[in-house]
Formats: sequence, C-alpha cells, structure tokens
Amino acid sequence: GQGPPSPRPGTPLAGGTDFAVTTSHRPDRITDMLDGNPMTRWISGGAQRGDERVTVALSQPQALEALLMDVPVETANYPRHLAIDVVTEEGVTETVFEGSVVPQILEAMASAPRRPVMRFALPPRSIREVRLRQTTAMRTWHWHIPELQIVGRATADR
Repeated sequence: GQGPPSPRPGTPLAGGTDFAVTTSHRPDRITDMLDGNPMTRWISGGAQRGDERVTVALSQPQALEALLMDVPVETANYPRHLAIDVVTEEGVTETVFEGSVVPQILEAMASAPRRPVMRFALPPRSIREVRLRQTTAMRTWHWHIPELQIVGRATADR
C-alpha cells in the first residue's frame, strides 16, 4: 500500500498521532512544548550542560519542510549551541544545522515580535527522526522550548 498521504505543505504534524517526542531531561514537561500555548514550555531543568537532547520520532518516514521552535519568553534560555540531525528512511544520519541560534532569534523577533518563532529548514528527503542536541555548557541559563512544530512537505521524495 501507499500508506497515509503526506501532510499539506506548511501544515504542522499532529503530535501523538504523527510523531512521538522524547527528551534527555524533564520528560514530564514534553507536553508543554506541544500544547499550542507559547506560555507553557519544556525546560531542561538546570543550567545547560551540553548533553540535552530532544528527539522527534515519526510514526512513519515523511517528507518534512521545517522545524519551528518558539523563542523563549525568557529570551536568555535559548540553546547556546544547537545541532539538528535528521535520520532518513534509509537510516542515514545527517546534521542539517549546527551553531548559534542567535541569527534565527533576531530574524524571528524582527518578523514577528509578538510571537517570534525560529525556523530551521529540513532537507527534501523522507525523514523518520529529527534530533535536537544542545552541545555547550553554561553556568546559569537553562534551555526552554515554548512550542516545537514539525512542518510537512507536499510529497515525499522516495
């Protein structure tokens, strides 16, 4: 069979049915980054240590367009060094972003100051997992994710 259709372009996937999220820290707060309320948030639960992880496992490989992550209300609680990896349908892991998110924060704040959202493009491949890794230690600042969304493409490239 063909399986379910790919999501409409620009449409966020529905958490719980299309994907499952796991975290290395504070799994009790996962739902707070998926509830549609930017005032609730997943928190790392302590200063950034460089070992924080968030994994989005899709129920089946899909063509994805972007990962969207709200800028924290407490702006200083952003990931200091973020790596975003995707795992393709074939099991190949590819890092699609690595570095400071400050340019994405500034762009998001300039384009939508009331609710700034960082956007990270994903490659046009059939993806089964997206991994976020915060890889730098900080003495004070936590990592907060108010909202996390995965946006689908029109068709899968298979």
